Amino acid sequence: MFRQILSLTVFFLTLSGDVLGQKNPLRISGTVPINDSTFMKSTEVTVKDWIEYIVNNNFDTTLFPIKKGLPETISLIFDDLKKIQEQKYLHLEKQSIMQYDYNNLITVKPTASLNALFKNDTSDITINIPITGITFEQALNFCDWKAQILNTKKTPKVKLSLPTVDIYKNVIPNKDSLNQKKCALFNWALCNCVSVNKKYNKSQGKSLLRVDSYWPSDLGLYNLQGNASEMTSTKGIAIGGSFRHTARESYNDRIQEYTKPEDWLGFRYIVTLK
Repeated sequence: MFRQILSLTVFFLTLSGDVLGQKNPLRISGTVPINDSTFMKSTEVTVKDWIEYIVNNNFDTTLFPIKKGLPETISLIFDDLKKIQEQKYLHLEKQSIMQYDYNNLITVKPTASLNALFKNDTSDITINIPITGITFEQALNFCDWKAQILNTKKTPKVKLSLPTVDIYKNVIPNKDSLNQKKCALFNWALCNCVSVNKKYNKSQGKSLLRVDSYWPSDLGLYNLQGNASEMTSTKGIAIGGSFRHTARESYNDRIQEYTKPEDWLGFRYIVTLK
């Protein structure tokens, strides 16, 4: 009898361990759950993410964004990447700790030349703004690449993809553009409200801001409204509005159509079981 009880105890402990181990099988660093089976990247994919993508794919020229879709400072940085050996504005440094399991994760630092060019105004040279100037197909390829990296060690396997329009309709909070103090709650066109954070006053409503600007939604998602409009799984349809759209265009009942890369168009991904 004791052996039977012991066997049953071991069985249930093992089962409990399996269940607990599978509680959040999709959890990836930098993502948050939006339902029982889906996680979403908490921010838009950044310029830094895209630089790592290019570096880890041997500087493949087909991966580069178009210059017209980039802020001037970011365009200079991507020009540097193409030169590889003669980088003037960007310093790349390999790390020994492989976070995210990249083959050659890098540290990206603007050089003194770039700082001098823009008078040390670091708000103008941050690489933690959304990547723009890319095609729908490039965004899909990024998702496939990132999934391959994650799946080298992750069990069960996961899939990365662009969110559907319906997902965006469920997660965009439709918050007002201003709070009671008349400060902007997201980055929308011609917004000239005074922000507590002074570095945003210059760029707010005129250009992209950091992907972690403003407070996140209740789900933990940043900049679902404004900043960069985000590609959906339907080619040609974006949602969420941007710094070039009115505040009303950021609501979940509006879409933004596109036919080519734009300086206001970015993306984020979702994670599901493969």
